[in-house]
Amino acid sequence: MRKKLLYTSLWGILTLSLLSSCRTEDGAITQKQVENKRFAVFTPSNGKTVNYANGFAFLMQQYDNLHKTNLTGVVNNNPVIGNLNASINKNTSVIKTLGSYIEFRIHSQTITGENGDKWVVFPKIEGNRVIGLVLAFLSNKETKVSYKAIDNQTEWYNDNIGKFQDAFINFQKRSKILNLSASINPMADGAGCQKENGEYVDCGIQEVIITVPKNPGTPLPPVTIIIPIIDPGTCNDFQNCAPGGGGSSLPPIDPCTRARLALSADNVKKAIEDLKKRMNDPNKKTNNEQLHIIRKDGNTVVVDGKQNHVEFSPDIYTKGSVHDHDKLGQPMFPPHDINTFINTVRVQNYPPDPIDPTDKSGEAFLGIVTPNYNYFMIFNGTKDDIPPMYGAGVVNEYQTSFRMRIEKYKIYNGPVPDNVLQQIFFEYLDKMGLSGKVSLIKQINGSNYPITKNPDGTINNNSTNPCNN
Repeated sequence: MRKKLLYTSLWGILTLSLLSSCRTEDGAITQKQVENKRFAVFTPSNGKTVNYANGFAFLMQQYDNLHKTNLTGVVNNNPVIGNLNASINKNTSVIKTLGSYIEFRIHSQTITGENGDKWVVFPKIEGNRVIGLVLAFLSNKETKVSYKAIDNQTEWYNDNIGKFQDAFINFQKRSKILNLSASINPMADGAGCQKENGEYVDCGIQEVIITVPKNPGTPLPPVTIIIPIIDPGTCNDFQNCAPGGGGSSLPPIDPCTRARLALSADNVKKAIEDLKKRMNDPNKKTNNEQLHIIRKDGNTVVVDGKQNHVEFSPDIYTKGSVHDHDKLGQPMFPPHDINTFINTVRVQNYPPDPIDPTDKSGEAFLGIVTPNYNYFMIFNGTKDDIPPMYGAGVVNEYQTSFRMRIEKYKIYNGPVPDNVLQQIFFEYLDKMGLSGKVSLIKQINGSNYPITKNPDGTINNNSTNPCNN
């Protein structure tokens, strides 16, 4: 919901102290330059309405990441923006913190001033209590962003802080009853989400409808400034300029970079190492496959499967997975693995991350460890490139035809070489609507090699051209 507010009303009734700091540009800039320096998070794209609350949340965390600060109060041990160790736990708060933090998933309605300025209020939490209110402010024709702490001595503060406390209590209750099922739909239903344009939205608490003062009242005394401070900053300061806006937005990520980001994590490397040791252990009790599920919170879950397969359905906590294919199995991804990988890609953006609304589809991965080398799938596209879900019968038919193709080759030609397995893999990507959307990475002794299909259908192993990692 949005409401109109006179500019004087905002500043008359809310005595604000500054919360965080960055430098504005020196010198005068022309009106044209101002208009060209809008924030990417506040620029509509693909016909979607701008979510100002998510944008403000992302920019403060962006500032934390750029300047190695912790103004959000959220403990983030992962350098990739948006991974806030925020996976849902049955009985604990959703975010791990030290001291107080800003709970961006709870916020007021977006209020629009008479001159187009936008502002949203968020609660500051410590323990189970709301201890303050923080205002995020977008001004100067949407080219400047600042964050301020609202004076707790005002009548407006006292009238509205209770609403945020009630909202936080409801949010805690809702977090505890989130469905932990492996499918997405129960999660969305349990969290009160709504499906809009193919995406689940409003998965957090509802907006806190704050009162908008009509009378600015009399000036209030100054309050103590909270340090550190963020003054109004431009899109350049936050490195979040819209295309053509004079600043740098994040460049497209190539498959080698995506592979490095995913596979260099300590928990992924440990999973690979453990599976290698298990595969080469002469005393292991079974040849059944084993799966290591890498969760978004950094933890790993180990699942023991059966001969030549392990049952697994990615849930909203899944980041990626790695399993083993011993010498009896084919060192390549069959359609069942491809389907599991695409379902892993699907859950990367669920539940929606209020801190980082950017598309996380490319962070998913699925790998197999074999006696001599490893293979990984990395997603090249965006969430808009994910095909509709395949029916179980469709995937099973692909799986059967894949196996028959392999067995037929073995009957007439003997063992199936790598280039043939790779070619068959790319053929099934095409059949499953994934042409050009999935990268195949071959890992040998820790080095990553991108495997690509040439226009004539032949395979390029890049055996002398590994990724620069």
